[in-house]
Amino acid sequence: MSKQRTSVSIDEEVAVYLKQDGVNASGLVNRLVKAEMDGAGGDMQLIKLRLEQVESQLESLESQVDQKREEKRRLQRRLEEHKTETQEKIADAAEQLGEHMLEPDNLAVQRWADDLDMTPEEFIDRVTNVN
Repeated sequence: MSKQRTSVSIDEEVAVYLKQDGVNASGLVNRLVKAEMDGAGGDMQLIKLRLEQVESQLESLESQVDQKREEKRRLQRRLEEHKTETQEKIADAAEQLGEHMLEPDNLAVQRWADDLDMTPEEFIDRVTNVN
């Protein structure tokens, strides 16, 4: 069956609703008009159609929630990995640097701090608190 494009005038709130993600405006209009043409129980048919649409929107939202939960888990794992790596590097630095070297203007301290995305003072504080 071929499709034909047509234009209609609708209330503003209807237009806003039809523009939402997950709303198949063409499909909705087709079902509603066919229901009207069949003389189906108008209100009940509208309620059933709206229920189908809400169920579809819920499925879409649930899928989005699942995706966000998975993204959150991935980010939490990455954060834990980063913390572990940082702690390991600080422990390595504590072994390699003597206390007499822990000065903010020491080039080795500055390199370690830069590698760990810290200021030299933060780095020194973390290294001295390892022991």
